[in-house]
Amino acid sequence: MPLIKRTLFLASALLFFNQAIGQSGPPQPPLPSWLSWLPHHHLPPQPSRTSLEELPASRWILTLNPLGLLEPEEAIGAGIGYRLNKKIEIGSETSLLRNVLYPYESHLTGIRQVLQVKRFLPRNFFLAAELRYKHYSYRDNTDFFDPVTHDTLSHYGYLSRHLFVGAAVQYGRRYFISKDGRFQLELTIGFGLKDKIFDKVGVPGGYGYLGYSNDFDLERNVIEYRGIIPYLPCSVRFVYNLGKRLN
Repeated sequence: MPLIKRTLFLASALLFFNQAIGQSGPPQPPLPSWLSWLPHHHLPPQPSRTSLEELPASRWILTLNPLGLLEPEEAIGAGIGYRLNKKIEIGSETSLLRNVLYPYESHLTGIRQVLQVKRFLPRNFFLAAELRYKHYSYRDNTDFFDPVTHDTLSHYGYLSRHLFVGAAVQYGRRYFISKDGRFQLELTIGFGLKDKIFDKVGVPGGYGYLGYSNDFDLERNVIEYRGIIPYLPCSVRFVYNLGKRLN
């Protein structure tokens, strides 16, 4: 199922980047060959492994979220962040919602707003708490039933409108993607709860949602679930540090 496959894919990607490029900082140029004959104690002092692994931090950052891989409404957007100190960062991100990969029957449009507070840990890991608001809609068709007249509308078209607010915790890491460290790649995975409101607009009065059979359809049942439901806020972001670095 696409939702489960995306979860496994993003978790595997986070593990891969952690092992492949997260174990060290940006590559350092080797010593010139003409210095190789010098005794070891005459060689210039080399930077420690810890200093190589510390990502540069600036007061202001810009972020780009090219595509939310896990959630069915893929988010494409940008954000801005402010670093209070080397450990704490706050940020806001605004994204357009589109169905680029997820198989909706019609075009989906919407917007998502995310507010985050990050607490950075050693080796560029971080924990984050977030609040998010999301609103989107798309056109669909299904069956509706009038319990008074016992009339059924088969494959009746309507506007499916969704609204939710949610809160989550995340775990992630940033990686070097430029030599000076200003350009960074951020991967996150987390868990949260959202309160969802779901309406079908354009259905004649008196008709109710007929529903589905007892067969459970993961994609459709999750999309059209009302009330509090878990969600997985996973993302890939590009980060650019502006201005002077923090001391």
